[in-house]
Amino acid sequence: RGQPRKPYLFVGAALGMLAWLGLAWLALQYATGPHPSSSHTAGTTLPPYWQLLALLTLSNLSTALSDVVVDAMVAERAGEVARSEGSTDTGTEGENALQSLCWGSLSV
Repeated sequence: RGQPRKPYLFVGAALGMLAWLGLAWLALQYATGPHPSSSHTAGTTLPPYWQLLALLTLSNLSTALSDVVVDAMVAERAGEVARSEGSTDTGTEGENALQSLCWGSLSV
């Protein structure tokens, strides 16, 4: 009950953390003074687009993964509550309210 999905939340969080740490590292590399082993001067070049694209894609993937897992957990929990109350409807009022709450909290 919900346990098989928890590792996916941890994977999503780890991916997001790695992506944002990578973006911070790139920012430090290209914002500070030139490194002795580097061929660029601070503030004159940008990181390669492919690195930015990969890290931002990884960040969005981690957010999407976590969102899907949480939505599945909410739907599972709402279904359990509905079954315990004797309802056979697939889209109960409580389930819809929980789903609206999840989406509303994402917009904040």
